[in-house]
Amino acid sequence: MSTPGILSYWRWKKDVAEHDYAAATSYLSIRFGESRAQKVAAELRKLPVITRRANDILRATGRVPPTSPVLDYAKLSVLCWTAVFFACGWIGASSAHGGRDSDSRLLSGVLAVLMLPVSATLTFAAVVISLAQGDPRTFRTIRKTR
Repeated sequence: MSTPGILSYWRWKKDVAEHDYAAATSYLSIRFGESRAQKVAAELRKLPVITRRANDILRATGRVPPTSPVLDYAKLSVLCWTAVFFACGWIGASSAHGGRDSDSRLLSGVLAVLMLPVSATLTFAAVVISLAQGDPRTFRTIRKTR
C-alpha cells in the first residue's frame, strides 16, 4: 500500500493536538533545559504537519543507517512467512482430499494467508500468557513410591 493509501486508511488528524506540544516541551526540557524547550516548542507550533514513513524517520534520525538492509530483510521475512502459509494451505488442500482441482487448492492457500494474522496473534498471546504466569520450574512432580 502506498503512503497516500495508508494516510487515507488511517485518517490522520489534520493538526497537532495541544497536549502533544506539551508532551514535546516536557521531553525537550529534560534533554535541553526549560528555556530551549520552550523556544523549540514555539517554533514547532509555526511549522506545518508533515507525514513520513517510519523507515524514513529511523534512517533520518540515525537509528538505522541509510545503507542498512535491516528494513529490506524485514520485508523479505514477511514475504517469506506469507509464502510459507500459502504453501501450507496449498499442500494441505491436496493431501486432505484426493483429486481436488487447482481452484480449490488456490482458495485454500489464500485462506491460509488470510488466517496468518490470527495465527500470529494467537501465538503471541500464548507466549505472553506463559510469560505472565511466571517461572515454569515451580511445577511439582509426583514422587516415586519405591
